[in-house]
Amino acid sequence: MDGKRFTGKVVIVTGGGSGIGAATAYRFGREGATVIAVGRTEDKLKHAAAGAPAGSVIVPRVDHGHEGVRVNAVHPSLTRTPIAAPLLEIEEAMEAFRQRIPMGRPAEPDEVADVIAFLAGHDARFVNGAHIPVDGGLSASSGQPRMF
Repeated sequence: MDGKRFTGKVVIVTGGGSGIGAATAYRFGREGATVIAVGRTEDKLKHAAAGAPAGSVIVPRVDHGHEGVRVNAVHPSLTRTPIAAPLLEIEEAMEAFRQRIPMGRPAEPDEVADVIAFLAGHDARFVNGAHIPVDGGLSASSGQPRMF
């Protein structure tokens, strides 16, 4: 991880109060970005701001590419977040997910945040309007249980 590769950049993170959004906001903050976090509840955003890395700032379209604005989306599958916690506790459901997700487990919020940071970085400077599955291979598989 390049320590301050997003210094001087402004990043807008939706769902920044918890889960993947909070992990993404923290990741960009650690790497020097000014983070604008948007979320559903003020309490969650305040909590995210309280836990943000020192020096980060958290403040409660594709046709701008010529201005340097890129818009990409990630599509995570089951991710170990507070909202998914009840499902993660149901062993039968987890076994079904393990059978259908080729990597055999749910994602961690930091794993999704890593892909988001890549999309925002220099290495993805010509990526715009992309939809990236971060699903452990689920979208590339048949979705059927493994037979062997």
